[in-house]
Amino acid sequence: MTSTETRRSDLRNVAIVAHVDHGKTTMVDAMLRQTGAFNTHGDVAERVMDSGDLEKEKGITILAKNTTVFYSGPSAPEGETVTINVIDTPGHADFGGEVERGLSMVDGVVLLVDSSEGPLPQTRFVLRKALAAKLPVILVVNKTDRPDARIDGVVSDSMDLLLGLASDLAEEDPDLDLDSVLDVPVVYASGKAGRASLTQPADGALPEAEDLEALFNVIMEHIPAPSYTEGEVLQAHVTNLDASPFLGRLALLRIFNGTLRKGQQVAWARQDGALKTVKITELLATKGLERVPAEEAGPGEIVAVAGIEDIMIGETLTDAENPKPLPLITVDDPAISMTVGINTSPLAGRVKGAKVTARQVKDRLDKELIGNVSLKVLPTERPDAWEVQGRGELALAILVEQMRREGFELTVGKPQVVTRTVDGKVHEPMERMTIDIPEEFMGAVTQLMAARKGRMQEMSNHGTGWIRMEFLVPARGLIGFRTRFLTETRGAGIASSYAAGYEPWTGEIEYRTNGSLVADRAGSATPFAMINLQERGAVSQIGAYEGDDFNSYFSGNVIQICPVGALTSAEYRFRSRPFDLVSTVTTCEHCAAGCQLRTDHRHYEVKRRNAGNLREVNEEWNCDKGRFAFRYGRGDDRVTTPLVRHNGVLEPASWAEALQTAAAGLTKAGTSVGVLTGGRLPVETCLSWSRFARVVLGTNNVDFRSRPHSAEEASFLASRVAGRSLEESVTYADLEEASRVVLVDLEPEDECPMIFLRLRKAWRRHKVAITAVGTHLSNGSAKMGAELARCLPGQEPQALAQLVADGTIGEGTIVLVGERAGTRPGTLSAINDLDSTVRVAWVPRRAGEIGAIEAGLLPQLLPGGRFVDDAKARIDIAAAWGATNLPNQPGLDADGMLAAARAGQLDALVVSGVELADMPDPTGAREAVENCGFVVSVEQRFSEVSARADVVLPVCLLEETSGTFLDWEHRPGRVRVVNKQPATPMNEIRVLDALSAQMGSVSGLATVAQAHKAWKDLGQWQGGHPKMESTPPLVPQAPMVEAGSVGRALETWRQLLEGSASLTGADALVATAPAPVAVIDPLTAKQLGVTNGQLIDVSGPISLRLPVKVDATMTAEAVWIPSLRGDSTAPQSRTTVPDAPGTVVSLSAVESETSREAGVV
Repeated sequence: MTSTETRRSDLRNVAIVAHVDHGKTTMVDAMLRQTGAFNTHGDVAERVMDSGDLEKEKGITILAKNTTVFYSGPSAPEGETVTINVIDTPGHADFGGEVERGLSMVDGVVLLVDSSEGPLPQTRFVLRKALAAKLPVILVVNKTDRPDARIDGVVSDSMDLLLGLASDLAEEDPDLDLDSVLDVPVVYASGKAGRASLTQPADGALPEAEDLEALFNVIMEHIPAPSYTEGEVLQAHVTNLDASPFLGRLALLRIFNGTLRKGQQVAWARQDGALKTVKITELLATKGLERVPAEEAGPGEIVAVAGIEDIMIGETLTDAENPKPLPLITVDDPAISMTVGINTSPLAGRVKGAKVTARQVKDRLDKELIGNVSLKVLPTERPDAWEVQGRGELALAILVEQMRREGFELTVGKPQVVTRTVDGKVHEPMERMTIDIPEEFMGAVTQLMAARKGRMQEMSNHGTGWIRMEFLVPARGLIGFRTRFLTETRGAGIASSYAAGYEPWTGEIEYRTNGSLVADRAGSATPFAMINLQERGAVSQIGAYEGDDFNSYFSGNVIQICPVGALTSAEYRFRSRPFDLVSTVTTCEHCAAGCQLRTDHRHYEVKRRNAGNLREVNEEWNCDKGRFAFRYGRGDDRVTTPLVRHNGVLEPASWAEALQTAAAGLTKAGTSVGVLTGGRLPVETCLSWSRFARVVLGTNNVDFRSRPHSAEEASFLASRVAGRSLEESVTYADLEEASRVVLVDLEPEDECPMIFLRLRKAWRRHKVAITAVGTHLSNGSAKMGAELARCLPGQEPQALAQLVADGTIGEGTIVLVGERAGTRPGTLSAINDLDSTVRVAWVPRRAGEIGAIEAGLLPQLLPGGRFVDDAKARIDIAAAWGATNLPNQPGLDADGMLAAARAGQLDALVVSGVELADMPDPTGAREAVENCGFVVSVEQRFSEVSARADVVLPVCLLEETSGTFLDWEHRPGRVRVVNKQPATPMNEIRVLDALSAQMGSVSGLATVAQAHKAWKDLGQWQGGHPKMESTPPLVPQAPMVEAGSVGRALETWRQLLEGSASLTGADALVATAPAPVAVIDPLTAKQLGVTNGQLIDVSGPISLRLPVKVDATMTAEAVWIPSLRGDSTAPQSRTTVPDAPGTVVSLSAVESETSREAGVV
């Protein structure tokens, strides 16, 4: 016999799904009223579908319920009454099992969306379930009469949501018909008024129609009639369970094929696969809100049957002779669990009729499992307690509340997440949280979510005074969240979430240790005895105890981990609570660590900075410099107007005059010009400078290294650093998995603090061995548990050779080399010659140096690691930049440019953000700028270069522009606009574009977005990298010292908190900087006759008077002195300690007690 598919035109099965409180139950009310389901003389309450006490009290739907609407209006087939089975589903994702059950019963979905709030997390949750089931969707924009309705925006957002979900599902199911999914009719309705229309009303207005006919019409046309196969055997799915005091357990069925009759013998297909023959003792059909007896039911109908005591949801009733079971219903796995047990207090059972025994509690939990498929009950170690798992905290809380109302006395444990192990690592459930709040609460909520490991995914402002933020947050971070959230937002906030899969465990979340005081006997309480039990906040995680200081650059993190917000910085104290702060996630500009920051600002001014939670980098920590040093652009030295020199005096000028003067001077200089950019610029700005130098100025005289450097370093950078991607590089994660990490000319605590924290973690948690090559173990090295490979400055090549020979450096070793290695001849060559099984990473101090290398800001490099003398590379870049040709000879480096300018052999200099005090020879650098024929200074603040320049072009601060920093790993970190004040100067990209246009060249890089796209389009060079030319190591020479003094080799590096310009305005931070000392070994101290704290004179290339610190790990032939000291506001006062290897200084004790004043002699 041939089977044919037939449809029942007299029947429709539809589910109403929506976010909580968008009007589902109210809409069902209106449908029932308008089809005459209620007696005209009866008194019917609102929300008749809410049956439970909790549902009525809270105004939410907890259990999916069905009702029947008998429709015989204009859209029904002539002379017929159509039965519309309507399923009212919960809006909370916590009741996900109810939604799956409801969708298994229907052939289509009515999606309700609030006309103001739009699609929210549960909208996405239920809609994804509907689309995955390939059900047609009708969009109903409800509550159009809300005063704050925004109907156009809501329809657009809903269609975007539909498209996004359909696209995701299409990847999983190629057979999904996207066109049919997106062909969605839109109905505009007000469920409370009982009106619907296909014509869009004005915002805040009721639909034009007087009834719901438009909705019924769309249901009839777009929801397909149930189909069944003619002649197929009985197949009925159990979708819900109920109970009757007369009939016992009732099973709600959706009949898919065949006919079900009262008294019929059927096969019961159980969850374990077993088949059992049972009799249908009673068959009930739904009429409105009541169940009435029926003799038979056909395909597509939803009925209830009695007579099967142990039947469960998801099972099938089928033909006894030819059984064909349907697939079981599947629901999302539980994410939250709590322990439920009996009340063990001595006061238990005092209330008459209380249920206090373990058997009663277990029976009640087993009963809950019958109708709640999303719940699990597991045994614990105790016989009187059970672990109850559910989708969310709300679902479990409702279960406990229902049991409490039924007379159960319970002990309920703290909610916990249900974890799983994937590839040996613990994964935890994640939630996507959407928060709607008034703008003034943004800072407080951002801080609250950050403390719970929430990562902001998106933020939008509809211009109504409300902000919507989306976070990805661990499910355990939402435990107890709602109370804190409502407190912080003064009850105005709206928050909801849905499951977003599993991710690796994000680390511990610090909670306030709230608890309960439980009495063990009856009696009166003495309140004053409890005062000392009050919570006093968490113990500091940074310091130790008085007299045992940690000497940390990370003490500011106690502000962020303070659970009550009582701690703050000196600059932020006495300010109001942060309700009106606006938070922006960006990247720190101070070093190459790549730390993510959360910058809080108000009225175009940054108020504070906290650590962002970028797990791959800073793990919600940052150094004090990144946290507090952000006021450097607010002083009187800020340049906001172009300056042009007239008759030897810099005077304010218009942009037109300044650009014309700069263009004339640079055009006159021709190719006899040099470009110095510094190492703190985003990669997009660096690319603009690279193009400006090559195309507009026609020179390769370009260098970002405003610090000590060498030709060996340039060769190493071109060979081993340029043109590399994150995948090819060493990462923070690699440091924790290495067998050993060797530090060469790198002091992480001072030069890249996040590497210090990650290495300390690697040593403490993973037992990673760390070796520091240098003169002594610094404070930071000791805290990382490092071993010392002792050597003098310049002897690093020999030390590395020894480490290779004794097996310290071998397969699995990571070598981190700092920028100081560039001035130690042979060191980078020795590192380059290491075996290929040894991984190497170069770690600069400044945030923009890796980006500058990738943008080609070196005299022999073009962007992406291409070489200047490679013809194919030049053609590649010239085509991208719209140039006919590029200069083909390597240019001068920074030292070469300054030497040429000092000798009068360079006609012009263009300088951006360079502090002359940072150069290896500050005095010579000042002479070079003064002797140069024409100088253009591109600056945020008036500097030594600006004071000597012919034209000064102001640019905006980093917080006022955007871009990308590449950290030492080559990981991109987005720099976002923090302050959008319109009155600020242009950014450097705009200034260079304007100057290029003035000189007759169209750059095509007028915005950050254009520069970013140009950088991405260029990509990395595939033509290979040249081998590095080796440099011989330094030959030690006998030191020459003054008579009567002790000679020692000088070692130095720049500390994190020293006299740099970036610390301007951070007076409280500068006050925490470690005092400058001269570190010597005990033998030298004995020779000089000094002890800790006594002063010595240091003479040679520099003259200093410093207190002594005696360090037993210090090499006997060396002395360590910090590199740069002085006032950050007065560059001329800064003293740079020379970093040249082989530098020898004389040490002598200070004889006079009265002259003990440290500093420059």
